[in-house]
Amino acid sequence: MGRLRALLALCLFAAALAADADCIANGHYTIAATADGMNGTRYPYTEDLTDDSRDLPVGSGVVVRFDEHGGWTKLQTGCANSGERNVAASGPVHLQLRASFRIDADPAPVVPPAARYEVQLRLGRSDTDPAPIVAASEIRRIGSRFARSDRFAATIQDVPAGSYVYSMWIRLLDGDASSRFNVSLQWLTAQGTPNVYPSARSVAAADDLVGPAWTAAGQPIAIDNILPIDASLQSTFTVVEAPAGTVLMAGISLDDASSGGRFCVVAAPDPALQPDGFTIFDQMAAIPPGHHTLRVWMRTADGIARLRGVRLEEVGFPRSSIRPPIGSVQDAFDATPMRAEAAGSAEQPPSMSPVCGRWTKLLEFTMEPLSGSVSWLLSGFVEILGSEVSGSGQVGIQVTHREQQKTEPFEWFDAATDMGMFEFQASPGGDGISFYGDASKWGAYNDGAHVSLWIRRIECNGAPAGGAFIVGRRWLSIKLLPSEGRHL
Repeated sequence: MGRLRALLALCLFAAALAADADCIANGHYTIAATADGMNGTRYPYTEDLTDDSRDLPVGSGVVVRFDEHGGWTKLQTGCANSGERNVAASGPVHLQLRASFRIDADPAPVVPPAARYEVQLRLGRSDTDPAPIVAASEIRRIGSRFARSDRFAATIQDVPAGSYVYSMWIRLLDGDASSRFNVSLQWLTAQGTPNVYPSARSVAAADDLVGPAWTAAGQPIAIDNILPIDASLQSTFTVVEAPAGTVLMAGISLDDASSGGRFCVVAAPDPALQPDGFTIFDQMAAIPPGHHTLRVWMRTADGIARLRGVRLEEVGFPRSSIRPPIGSVQDAFDATPMRAEAAGSAEQPPSMSPVCGRWTKLLEFTMEPLSGSVSWLLSGFVEILGSEVSGSGQVGIQVTHREQQKTEPFEWFDAATDMGMFEFQASPGGDGISFYGDASKWGAYNDGAHVSLWIRRIECNGAPAGGAFIVGRRWLSIKLLPSEGRHL
């Protein structure tokens, strides 16, 4: 009887490992207390990323076709083994949602010149929920002839305890029965925090006119915290009307204090491609206890731009803790202009391939040590002052730490991973890319982790070789949060 019980336990353990492997092998890293995702954690987390056409339940390389009836195509969701449930909260939480995908250049989109698409980020009780929460519904343009990553964000406040399906959907709004385009590298990430910490969201009801002077845009949000917090911030807006070549600057302030040069830059779309939308990401460290106001500020380098639907969102997290492990926001900022040549740096990041272009290091720093299992929450920005030959490029984040060999415990090596890679198409008159990143249960950091930010020119898939990017201000911020529970 004892032997039978041991064999049964071994079989159950093997089955659990197989279930884990199935989810992870298909790109799903969801934290939950049980294998079915029904029991949650205080800090729910998921990363759902496709990199293979065979991934389940949705693979990379989705063809989005025009549907005259307005039908939607699912781009990404949770693991099939958990009924696509990928958010599991043990108590009421505020939820931060982020998402991206790549619009492929090969095969080239078959769409009208100014074709629009619409994306929705949804949170439902199941994969068949007839009335999910639509956290964001954004309309963007396809536009570029080179591959490009588009990014989206939303928050949902006071989500009750339970298990949920976070998914991304898309539809092509313009064209005919032959119209289509391909997307790949569909990526969802969600991070929750107990709702005792402040979170808020505002959406402007009227258009904003922005000129060369800094102007408050959209509606401010108010937060109240009784303890110091770190905050994750994001803002989404649509450029409705702007002259050709307009460059926009946007930053988020606390209590109307100066950002000290920490703001994002985006090139307004060509008038033929207006309106079009953008999302920026940031983090704010050590907000002191009290009542505070957060606000979006914008200006143009020249001319007047009309913006619509400016949305500002904030999610607060505890400042720091040893148990559970929580790391305060750590970051690096540099405003020194530099050339990122096609030849790249002598050193190359081992976690990111140099095929299609060599990498140039933009920033690096070593984080303070933190023991324990953690989830990573990243936000960053790179300003492109100018580009030679082509504006087709990519930014990437790499993190390394010392790790023991499993078979030789006295031998150590540098483990490396990327925590986000994004293609972009920079406009020649000045532009920028705002981005996010994440990672799940990636090591314990008794000696600190080494972080680096990189950029490269894309020199394949139709983009010409040679030239350089002229890089201006860049920053990267990282928040480490508890990763309590197991991967599904």
